[in-house]
Amino acid sequence: RTFIVSTIAKYALMNRHGHTQILQGFGAVAKWLPALMTVVVLVAGFVTQAGFLKACAIGLYNMLGGSFGGQWGQFAMAIVVVGASIGMISQKKQFTILEYLARIASLLIIITYVYAIFKSGTFDVAGFFRGMLFEMPKDQVGTFAPIIVAAATIGTIAGNMPNLLYPGFMKDKGWTGPKYRKLQQLDLIAGMGPLLIINLLFWIVAAEYARAHEFIITSEQDLATLMNTIVGPVGPFLLWMSLFLAAFTSFPAMTRGFAQLAISGIHLSTKSGAKWAGRDEEDPLFKWLQIGLFTALPIVAALPKAPNLIALGIAGTA
Repeated sequence: RTFIVSTIAKYALMNRHGHTQILQGFGAVAKWLPALMTVVVLVAGFVTQAGFLKACAIGLYNMLGGSFGGQWGQFAMAIVVVGASIGMISQKKQFTILEYLARIASLLIIITYVYAIFKSGTFDVAGFFRGMLFEMPKDQVGTFAPIIVAAATIGTIAGNMPNLLYPGFMKDKGWTGPKYRKLQQLDLIAGMGPLLIINLLFWIVAAEYARAHEFIITSEQDLATLMNTIVGPVGPFLLWMSLFLAAFTSFPAMTRGFAQLAISGIHLSTKSGAKWAGRDEEDPLFKWLQIGLFTALPIVAALPKAPNLIALGIAGTA
């Protein structure tokens, strides 16, 4: 992921055409490519946001006790998150608070899962390195075949759609031109480091417990059971806190990123959009996409009978 995002950022900062969005570069490869990517962004962006919002709602609901309203209680929490996100979107310095919250969240999540590994008292180092070398389980256990889980994991961590949003965030920070390349690389490393550590810690805790207890994880509640067994009564709260913080530091920011990317593609691929060239966010459609498609509409994922969080994450990302 570091390589992919760094290459995307390098193009945005150092190309000789004055492009600031990656879809402008795609348009230089083939004129029809921005239109195709716009469709992909609209669909994949909605699915990604639905997963983030569902994770926010589940985390917040369970942090507050998880004993009111059942799935409708989760839906109520989703409404709260959507309302808070729209409030952030409406501010001038939209996401400054999220930057600080993300740093705190990263630290708390790392501490939580280091503590969980310590409490579990086991870590198969040899098995860890075999897994890192792409050893694949032979038998299917549970709903998804191992190859699907692997594809979803790779997609979630390495090759997912939000990689393409990075140039938009750089533009928001005022990073344009080659002089910002070194700062951008430091920014990327600072962001990727905690992400790598958190993913490894989470998978180590889940894998060690599942193997030792022949335990199958089919929903987020199974993760809570896992943490309760390993850490004790505080374990589920730490899980829900981690889930909420990780999702909430992404959901509002991604509304802007996906809207920026989609509107850029629309302007590059339509005659009516050409008049907005260089002024993407002044187009009224930008706010409709940001607030409508990528903030409010994903609430359908929090309705009762919607796919559970793990199914939504695996199927959507794979």
